[in-house]
Amino acid sequence: MNITKIHLLLNRREFKKFGDFLRSPYFNSEPRFIKLYDILALHGNNLSRELIAEKFFGSPAASKELKFRKLVSEFMKLYRAFTAQTEYDKNELTKRKMELQWLRKKKDISGYLKLAVDTDGFIKENFDKDEEYYLELTVLHSKIYDFKDTSLDDSKNDFSIIINNYLDKYFAAMKLFLLQRMDSLQYTANMDTTEFRTFEKSLFEYIEINKTVLQNEHPEIFLRYLAIRMERNGFEQSLYDEYLEVLLKTESLFKINENGLLLTLLNIISKFINSGRYDLSEKVLEIGAILQNKGIISDKGIGYVDLKIIIEAAIGLGNFDWALDYMHNTKGHIKYEYPDNVYNMFTAKILFFKHEYKSARLLLSKISIDDYIFYCEAKLIECRIAYMGSDHESVLQICEVVKKYLKSHKNIGSHFISAYSQFIDFTKKLTMIQLLLPEKHEYDYRLSTLEKEFDLLESPCYASGWLKEQILKAKTVERLSLK
Repeated sequence: MNITKIHLLLNRREFKKFGDFLRSPYFNSEPRFIKLYDILALHGNNLSRELIAEKFFGSPAASKELKFRKLVSEFMKLYRAFTAQTEYDKNELTKRKMELQWLRKKKDISGYLKLAVDTDGFIKENFDKDEEYYLELTVLHSKIYDFKDTSLDDSKNDFSIIINNYLDKYFAAMKLFLLQRMDSLQYTANMDTTEFRTFEKSLFEYIEINKTVLQNEHPEIFLRYLAIRMERNGFEQSLYDEYLEVLLKTESLFKINENGLLLTLLNIISKFINSGRYDLSEKVLEIGAILQNKGIISDKGIGYVDLKIIIEAAIGLGNFDWALDYMHNTKGHIKYEYPDNVYNMFTAKILFFKHEYKSARLLLSKISIDDYIFYCEAKLIECRIAYMGSDHESVLQICEVVKKYLKSHKNIGSHFISAYSQFIDFTKKLTMIQLLLPEKHEYDYRLSTLEKEFDLLESPCYASGWLKEQILKAKTVERLSLK
């Protein structure tokens, strides 16, 4: 890692703590590393290897010398030791593992077993009951089994039986996770994953045979199985109800990843809606309400993609006030680099469909130009507002602004560029027809030609439903004017 980038990886509190680490005689006894740290602290925003060499050795040319490279190499070892120590201090399980290793090394069997039993309880009390939970218990009991003397007096509680149980659950949980990922790859990237679905049939048979035990004692495994069935078989009300029933019944009994499991269900329903099952939008609002009412969003936060699914479902149902309340309650809990942009964008979108254009434009104007994910759509919503207000010049101006923005930002995905470009192209054509006001027959001909061209589109177009609606409205206005 480049020494000039350290200040970018550590926040102010962490950087100060790194200085305390270097000044501790327990971790560092050499003043030269403290001197180097002080140089980094003083020139953090304007660092280069030449500047560091000049401040340390008195000559920028020293940056190319062996003594400088050795100094930096040893300093970076201390930096890595600091980051490892920081994580160690925060990780109780790692501390226990190290202590168990020490007791094993000292052959302290009674001390080892006492801490091992206590660690078993710690994992069960503090970990979500997922693949990591089962893996940690498998490893812990394997080490106990390897260390202590075994006896045939209590064969039912033999450690091999216990390890086998945890290993089965780890395999099931992890394999189901991977199968979900493979289904996702097949859906999003059209990738054939058939050859990688090893043990699928036997795993599903195992789950069906042990359904009751898994529902009651290992719910996350069973819920992952239900999610796969639902995604592959299409929406079934019985599976949806069973999923929510198992989840809501067991979350008070076990520590499970309730947030992740609800978001999995949310994204499955979203996939069905995108395939035409718009009648399932109410399910999205139901899941969204559970996430909010149970305090999951205030505790864990919510990503903008998941929030978008919920808000767009509410807009589709015309539940604008519900959506505005949801955004108000979610503000401050959005997980994104520019959370205010998410709040302003989604709230503006609700207001746009509620026909409160003035309030929508005010929020859209606050979205940062640096945020390409939301800036383009914000401008295009402004474009739609301008079109409906017959502000043709603004429409054309905004289209050009977005077109130039798309060309100058290479990190925007090709899918978005294509969809936005299609919208810009058709909106400009529609606007020019309105602006030039040709003869009636030519006007009608141009609109019909534009409609046919739009209907033949094979690639996605941003706001295609709105555009189609505006083309039809323009034709209706023409028909009315002819009467």
